[in-house]
Amino acid sequence: MHQKEKIRENPKMVKILESLELLKISLEILSYEFTTMENDRTLIYVEVPIPTLGFMKHELAIKGRDVNADRFVLKMMFKGGGQPVLNKFGVQFNPEVHELVTEVEKKIKDLQFDQINRFVKEVKMKVTNLLEEVVNKFELRKQLFLRLFAAYQPLGLVKGMNAATMCEMNICLGEGKLLNIVLKPTYPSCLPALSIYKKEKDMDTPSKTMISKASVFKGEKEPNQIAENLMSFIYTECMLSDS
Repeated sequence: MHQKEKIRENPKMVKILESLELLKISLEILSYEFTTMENDRTLIYVEVPIPTLGFMKHELAIKGRDVNADRFVLKMMFKGGGQPVLNKFGVQFNPEVHELVTEVEKKIKDLQFDQINRFVKEVKMKVTNLLEEVVNKFELRKQLFLRLFAAYQPLGLVKGMNAATMCEMNICLGEGKLLNIVLKPTYPSCLPALSIYKKEKDMDTPSKTMISKASVFKGEKEPNQIAENLMSFIYTECMLSDS
């Protein structure tokens, strides 16, 4: 029997698809597809729009990729009577976005399935809230690096910065001495990781020294104070290099 004919004989599945069609008309979703399976189950894929992760476009362009970062796919499975098989539900992003929203699966498992239109909207809201957190944290990383860039670029001390993800910057502390600053996506709750690379005599590979976060930041996680403490550290290291 053809897939559509199978669905027509199942009033509850017809109602589910009607609800998805209404969501599509109201632009809550972009599209949906369904397929019936041998075990009398129906698998549905729903393409859902999300806020565009604008800061990712530059990174993807650098990699030569044209990937949609403004949508995800919600996968749902239903039994013949229209009952949801919740352990088969899931969300699918492109790989770059998925790395940023690994908590989505946990958030969805906490949701109760009542009506499909309400469920899709709740999933969309959960994903949107998580992505807004990602964007906000990116902006905090950006603020720190732009402050450092404004202070040290005119002096010719900035020796590299990842402008796509705002996760890494290198600053010269003196001849043969480089400070590497790494920010995790969870910054500022996770303080910057600092390493000093120093070119040693008669050695091809520079030595690496990990800097204690506690000694530099003193447990302070307020963004402005993090910047102040980091700039004080850089000033001290530059002075030591000149002495």
